[in-house]
Amino acid sequence: GELRTVDELVSELREGRFDLIVFADFVQMNKRDTVLRMLDAAPDLPVVVYDPWDDGSATQDSARAYLGGREIAVYFKREMLACLEYGPNAYPLPFGYPDCHVPRTLPTQRATDLFWAGKRLFGTRSLYLDHLNAVLGRTLDQKLTQDEYRRAISGARVGLSFFGFGFDTVRYWELAAHGCMILAERPLVRIPFNFIEGESAVFFDDLPELERKLAHYLAHNDEAEEIGKAGRAHFLRYHISSARARQFLGRIEHVL
Repeated sequence: GELRTVDELVSELREGRFDLIVFADFVQMNKRDTVLRMLDAAPDLPVVVYDPWDDGSATQDSARAYLGGREIAVYFKREMLACLEYGPNAYPLPFGYPDCHVPRTLPTQRATDLFWAGKRLFGTRSLYLDHLNAVLGRTLDQKLTQDEYRRAISGARVGLSFFGFGFDTVRYWELAAHGCMILAERPLVRIPFNFIEGESAVFFDDLPELERKLAHYLAHNDEAEEIGKAGRAHFLRYHISSARARQFLGRIEHVL
C-alpha cells in the first residue's frame, strides 16, 4: 500500500516479490515505456488486465499491443455488454461501492418518496427526467453536496437510476448501499449476482413501464421499503467493494 518509484518496482519485480501484474490504465495509456520496463523486469509473471472505462467494445487487442504483445491471462471488463462475445477468460467486473461509505445505520422512517440527483449530460437521462417532471408536476433536478446527497438517498424510499455515459453507473450501487429501492433502466451489461426484479430492485425498459412502476411504488410505501431493504442485504453480500475484491481474486485463482 505504499508509494513506489518505477526504479523500486522494477527492482522488486526482478527480485520476484510479486505473483501477478495487473494493468488497468485504459483511460490515459500514455506511459507505455514505463509499463514495458516493468513488464520486461518480470517476463514470466502472469498479466491480468481490467478495463474500467465507459466503453463496451472488446479491448484485449489494444491492451495486448500496448503491453508489447504480452499474453493476457485474464481479462476483466466493467462495461461487458450482454450482447457481445468477448472470448475466453473474459469476465465482467462492474462497479461496486466502497465499504467505508456504506452507512451502518439507516433512518427508521424515510421522509421522502423519490430521489434523483445527477448530471443530465449523457444517455437517456434528459428524456426520462423531462417526462417525469411533467407527469409529477415537480422538478427532480437538484444539486447537493456529498453529505446532502447521502442523506437524501438514505431518506428516500425510491431512487431512480438511468444510464449515463456508460451503462454501469455508480448511482445504481449507491441506492442499494443506502437501502433505497432501485428503480433502474434494465442493465444491458453483465452483472454477476445482479439484483432480482421485484425482490431486490425494480427495472424498466421504456417510458410507459417507468411511469407505471413508479406510480405503483409511490402508492405502496411498504412494498418499496421492503424491496429497498432486500436490495441493501443483497448488495452487502455481493456488491460491496470487499466482495468485488473477493470475486476478482477468486476468478484469478480459478483461472491461474
